[in-house]
Amino acid sequence: MKNQEKSEIIRGIGERVRTARLTMGYKRQVDFGLAMGGLTLDQVSRAERGLNLPPAELIIGMAAHGVNANWIMLGEGPMMRGEETPVGGRQPPGVPARAIPIWSGKAAAGPLADAGEEANALMAQLVQEMRAILAELQKRPPGAPKGPSGGG
Repeated sequence: MKNQEKSEIIRGIGERVRTARLTMGYKRQVDFGLAMGGLTLDQVSRAERGLNLPPAELIIGMAAHGVNANWIMLGEGPMMRGEETPVGGRQPPGVPARAIPIWSGKAAAGPLADAGEEANALMAQLVQEMRAILAELQKRPPGAPKGPSGGG
């Protein structure tokens, strides 16, 4: 996979993190980072700008607050768990189209369309990791402590 393609995917994830933060009512990145598991302003800012993949603690924290982790990482399904899936499984209105990397096992369109098997393998790995996180979160009652071990 080319660096430009990876950058586009990471930027799309960052745009979705920002959209979710604002939807959740956090105007300030620093407040959001603290609420999502004690992340720093720099960690949140770099994730939202697409400079880094979001830390696992951020994804777990957002999912614990009702954000759909599949939507964050893949742009699939509704933004918030329990919401009706938007038409076509796409993002809510107002989210830039480039924030939607289209992937369903094999890229058919979007930034991964011509990336080949390496791109598909990377996305498969991300999906597997996110499914493990989601499975862990589904075991917890609403309002349970955040973090991989449930302790923070």
